[in-house]
Amino acid sequence: MRNVRTIALVLFVLILIPGLALAGDRKIGLGYQGVIMGSFLQGVSARGWVQDNVAWELTLAYANGELDMKTAGKEDADVFDMAGKILYSPIVKEQSRFYVGLEAGYGVANASQTASGAKVDGDATFWTIGPLFGVEYWFKELPELGFCWEVGYRYNSGTVEVDGVTEDMDLDLHGISVGLGMHYYF
Repeated sequence: MRNVRTIALVLFVLILIPGLALAGDRKIGLGYQGVIMGSFLQGVSARGWVQDNVAWELTLAYANGELDMKTAGKEDADVFDMAGKILYSPIVKEQSRFYVGLEAGYGVANASQTASGAKVDGDATFWTIGPLFGVEYWFKELPELGFCWEVGYRYNSGTVEVDGVTEDMDLDLHGISVGLGMHYYF
């Protein structure tokens, strides 16, 4: 059932991106957004500046992380995260924007471990939320290519189901993170 909800959410996001692009007077940018310090997440991203100082961003990311299952211990897990950001830029210059924002996301993780000859499977769902600030800039020679860096704090919470038993989990995605991104604007 969780997989059906996850697929439905991904399809909704992919349908939503063109609608958000048409809502603003700016073109959207597609590209890469990744967290390089803190949790390590790599993702495909869409960003659109609705006005000179207001933007949105949607990211679909993947990582291989550590899932702490109380009944089975720590185990590597495949982590998929879908996140959205609202950005406000109080400083807008010709080749750059300084912005602050809020990020919220939903994700799933799954892991399996063979302990004492018995296979233990864990499926987790979690959400993340946190503030951030960053800069996006352009070179005059490449006006359609935007480069950005961000620093933020993420808090996450969720549950894990291990062999039919649901418990709180500790997925190491919280704390201070530093991210880099690059978007090609159409």
